Formats: sequence, C-alpha cells, structure tokens
Amino acid sequence: MAYIPNKGFSSFNTVERVEEVFVRRFRSVKGEGWELRYLHKVGLENFVQGVLVRGECKKVVQMPTGAGKSVLMALLALATVHLRDRVREGTQRNVMLVFAPLNRIKFQLLEPLIIASGACEGFQPPSFSVYCISSAAKALDSLCEELLSRYRSKMPGHWFSGKTLLALTPPTRRLYNVSSVGEALRMVADRVEELGERYSHIAVICPHAFGRLEGAEEVFRRLKDRALAVFIDEAHVMVDPGGRWGKLMAQLARAAPVAVGFTATPVVETCEVVAGEACAHGMLLHSEPIHSYDLMLGRKWIQPGEEPILVSRLVARFYRSNFQVLKAPAELRGNDLWKNFCRDRVREYAERMLQELERHFGLSRSELLSSVKVLVLAPNTREADIWGEVLREKLRGMGRVFIAHSGVTDPQGEIERFVKSKAGILVAVNMVRLGFDDPDLDALMIARPTKSGVVYVQMRGRVLRYPKSFDRLKLKRGAFILHLAADEIMEDEEKVESAEAGAFPKAQVRVGLEGFGEGVMEFSASVKTDLLGESVVEVPALQTIEFAPPVRPTPLQPSEVAATEAAPPTPEAAPAPGSAEQTPVQEGVAPPETPREGIFRRLFKALLSAVRRLTGRR
Repeated sequence: MAYIPNKGFSSFNTVERVEEVFVRRFRSVKGEGWELRYLHKVGLENFVQGVLVRGECKKVVQMPTGAGKSVLMALLALATVHLRDRVREGTQRNVMLVFAPLNRIKFQLLEPLIIASGACEGFQPPSFSVYCISSAAKALDSLCEELLSRYRSKMPGHWFSGKTLLALTPPTRRLYNVSSVGEALRMVADRVEELGERYSHIAVICPHAFGRLEGAEEVFRRLKDRALAVFIDEAHVMVDPGGRWGKLMAQLARAAPVAVGFTATPVVETCEVVAGEACAHGMLLHSEPIHSYDLMLGRKWIQPGEEPILVSRLVARFYRSNFQVLKAPAELRGNDLWKNFCRDRVREYAERMLQELERHFGLSRSELLSSVKVLVLAPNTREADIWGEVLREKLRGMGRVFIAHSGVTDPQGEIERFVKSKAGILVAVNMVRLGFDDPDLDALMIARPTKSGVVYVQMRGRVLRYPKSFDRLKLKRGAFILHLAADEIMEDEEKVESAEAGAFPKAQVRVGLEGFGEGVMEFSASVKTDLLGESVVEVPALQTIEFAPPVRPTPLQPSEVAATEAAPPTPEAAPAPGSAEQTPVQEGVAPPETPREGIFRRLFKALLSAVRRLTGRR
C-alpha cells in the first residue's frame, strides 16, 4: 500500500514538506529512483507528531543493522531544523550534536547528513552546516576527496568554504587547518556563536573529544546551552550512567529538547540516559521494536514494491568445542583451558569452517574461495594472527586473507580492501563489531565464546544485510553463520527478539568481548567440535504477504489544528482550551502486520528443523 499522509492532521502537512525537501535532495545525487523507506516515514511522522504536541522528542530508534539508521538520522536532523520554532526553546538553540564511537561510523554518517543539509543542491543556501571532528586526518581528507569528486557537478564552488560544509581535522590541505581535535571543537563552538541564532549546525564527534581539550567544561557548557538536538549512534555501547562520557551525554540529553539514541539492541540504560525513563516500548520512536525476524520473513515494515532490507534465508550452525589436555597445567579450567590451545584450536576450526562452507554453498574449495566473502571473529590479536597463518597455509594461494586488528599497520585499510573485494576471508577481533557495513558478506564465523544475546545479535547483523550484488551466493543459498565455541543454540526467535526489545542491561554488551589479550600461551591439545544443532530461518515458498492499511492517528478538528500550528508550549504557559496540549497524545504510527503462522505450520517447521539437526550430525 502506498504511503498517503492524512492532510487533516497538521503534523502530516509538516511531514509532507520535510519529506519533499529530503527526497528531492537525495534524488539530486542518488538518482530519480531513490525513495524513502516506510520505516523512515513512520519514524519521521512519529517524531514530528511528538514535537508538535509536546515541543520535544526524547526517543530511542531501534532498527536492525542494515535498516537505514543513518538515513533516518539525517531525516530527523532536517526535520529538527524545519521545526525549530516549534521546539521548546528552539529559537535560542541552533546546534545539533551527533555522537559516534568510531571514525568509521562518523564517516558513514557524514554523507547522508551532507546530502540532507542541501549542500549538494547548489542553487540555494543549505539548511545547516555540517562539521566532522576527527583525528584521522588522512582518512577524513580521503573521504572528502571522494565526496567532492562524486558530487562535483552538483555542488557550488564554495562547498568547502565553511558556509556549507565544514570538516575540521588536523592537519589538512583544503579544510580548516587546526592543530588538534580540541581546537576543532572550540572552533565549532566559536562559529556557532559567531553566526548567531539564524543558522543551524550539526557536528559529528566522539565524546572523547572533550577529554582532549583544555577548558573542556567551558566549551561543553557553551554547546550544551545551544544544543537543539543530541543524536547518539550505537547507543547501546555509548551510554553508561556510571561512566564519564555517559554522564556527559546524559546532561546533553536532558538539556536538549530533542534527544534520540540509535541502536539495533537498546539496553536498559539506553532509555534511562536518552529518554530519562525506564526502557519500555513507549520510548521507541516506532512505538514497538523492529525485529529482524519480521524483516526477514516479510511480516511487518516492508511495503509492497520496496527493496528487501535483510536476506530471507539464514542457516546457523552451532558447535561445542571440547579439549583433551596433552601438555597443559592441570589447574586450567573453563575459559583458561579454552584460551590456551591457540594453534591446535585454530587448525581444527579452520578445517571445520572450510568444510561447512563447502557444504552450505555447494561448491568445491577453489570455487568457494573465488565466490564467497567470509568474516571470522577471533578472541584476541594473537589468535587472529594464527588464523591468518593457518588459512594461508591451507588455501595455498587459492583465496585472499585479510587481517584487521590493533596490531596491524593499516587495519582500516585492510577492512576497506576486503569490502571492495568480490571474495575473501577477513579475520578481525573487535574492529568490525560496530560500524562494519558490507552487504555482500556471505558468511560469519564466530570463533570465540559468546554468551550474551546482545553481542550475538550485533554479530549476526553483519551477515543479514540484503546484498548490493544480485549474484551473491547468499541470495541463492542463504546467509550462513557458524558458531564454533557455543554453549547453546542462540539463533532462536524469542532470544533474538528479547535482545532487540531492550530486555538486557548494559553489562550484557561486555559479556564475551573481553578477549584474552595478546600474550596467550600455546599448548598441544586434541580439539573436537560437536554439533549442538542448526537453526534455519527462511520465508515459506508459498507464503503470501498482505498488508492491512496502517493505523493513523485520528485527525484533529480545525480549531485543534490551529492550536497546534501556534507557538510551541512552554513550561510556564498553561495550555489554552482546545489546544493540542489538552488533546491526549496519540500513539505512534504502527506498522501493518500479517497474521503469525498457524500452530500446525509452526509444529511442522519445528519437526523439520529437528530432522535437519539429526541428519547434519557427523
């Protein structure tokens, strides 16, 4: 069903205006076929409605990896600027702060923000200036080169003059030449005040930037007093009420009328910091969790005619690792035992991985290595290096192996080369845990103990994205996950949805991510991997997806529309009779949903899965 805003409600008129500008700007650089997703439209509508009724919006955006969080953030930034006179204290506030934990994520956010600002239109002033503060001078300069060459014909000549886009980094040839991240942050604060309240700005930074600045408290206070909006990406790891940076972002979130956290797995603390309330579905911008199973199985959120977001088939196999000690101290137990058999374990894992890849994709080893992209998650840098040695020995030049961790000279370059390649194996530790975006990834190997449902859901999201290339094998055979050190089968709808719904505290994010350091010893051992079981997720071949019309809020009467379009309410002013303040807040827009499968079909699928697990034992 096509998206048709209700013109009788004032928020929908605002939504239409913001949508029209946003889509026009993206089509100017992405092509006339570019469209907003239904997910984005629902998020925008709920955001606008909240601002018009309450004068603020403090929500969490929970969207699975690959669902378009960066585009939605850019859309909400444009809507915030468009609604400044409706936002509480909006006329005195003019800076939006985007917090991201890694340079890689900051750079991914930069392009949609630049396009949304209108810098690429060239025929009118942009809606806001974009600043990116990063110590990775070469990487940021390279990104700006790429954007400039891609959009040169679409942008005015003064694009980098500071009037439309500012990318601040030390040192650089073209952009402002500053000596440190702290100086760049101060320069942003100065420029925000210099240009006055008429102009809006957005700065993409890491909270650690404040720690590198003398007089950080003063600059932080200046930005906080002018903060119109705070957007926190990967909020499940960024918010920590007990940590210095978590407290900093909590202060900003309380001060700014708009505060939005973005994550695929909100933890309890995410809502407490961003929204100031306990984690609940009411704190979610889309009014309920967006589950990856719903996107994969086509049950919600995907409108007819839209491109898929996630793959429709996933096969996950879970192995338990057993060790027989040959020359190890008798006191080694549990994880101590597990982490001390590096080379023997990696040899066993690598062979099992290659066998299972051949089995899943139905290819010989040589065919496999020229067609499939695989990500291996190791527990520490030492073991990642051993993976590289063992794989190169086994492959004998048949496939390319990439290693990316803190001990490698150019880890981000290795990741970029893997992303741009058609096939290969990338071995990493934690660098791809966040912000790793390769839709063409076919398979994920988890070669480390992982007991946290939050961590597992974040890991699996790397391989679920719908590929850009239509010839990828995961479209034909399904995405593949092989967990080589599992205690239980984690690919379970109830477990996955619990993590996506925010049922766990932040402590769960750290479980299984500690690693075992660089100085892991090696002993001789006998290693066995016993199959725990297999989980298969796929859209039934004969399933017909039908969408009921989405539920929209009840239109306001003409007198109520006029009240909503009036000046935004302030804490001191009592709402006028009949105004939107006295109108009960409508529930956010909910997605259309098809009925769940019947009990007999679920029993049949459970029986089929059990048969597959039995026949899959070796």
